[in-house]
Amino acid sequence: MKFDHIKEFWESKSTLRETSHNSACDSNLTESHAEVYDFDEVKNRYFGVVRESAAPGKSADALLVVQGDKQDINVFIEFKDCKVERNEIRIKIADSLLVFNDLTGSQLHDRKTDSDFILVYSAKKNPPTASGNKKYIENKVLDKANKKMIRFDLDKYDGTYFRKLMTYDEEEFRSYLERSGVPVG
Repeated sequence: MKFDHIKEFWESKSTLRETSHNSACDSNLTESHAEVYDFDEVKNRYFGVVRESAAPGKSADALLVVQGDKQDINVFIEFKDCKVERNEIRIKIADSLLVFNDLTGSQLHDRKTDSDFILVYSAKKNPPTASGNKKYIENKVLDKANKKMIRFDLDKYDGTYFRKLMTYDEEEFRSYLERSGVPVG
């Protein structure tokens, strides 16, 4: 994989399914066995800690490298099989970027052209805030504009820190994987 020359990365390989696992309710937000870097583990190795609770920072759950048309795209993925807390996601974005940029010797502005961020959330535990009719109209307007609604007040990071930022429920994420050529099962 793309970052195998960096010790913290090659020692932290996993699958999407494993990085989406929620041990509290013994569930996964994806069944994909696509190879990824367990970014929580990358961060722990970076800080030299064994237990997640000992790490001074937070991080996204996974880093998936997807082949793009002109270049590989680094996709940071955070799985939330519980109620999404906006501030927690913001901290995970910032801390993940700091660790990634330091390990790869790159700059924050590079992420605007080579990296995406996806929040995959449980649809059951994070129902839409808009009424059914309002959500339907919003989605229709966004579809016409060829855009997707970004939930949880994270739209300000789309194009700011990342090339794209997306929020998907489990089914939308499965569709994204299929469109990207990533194995879904």
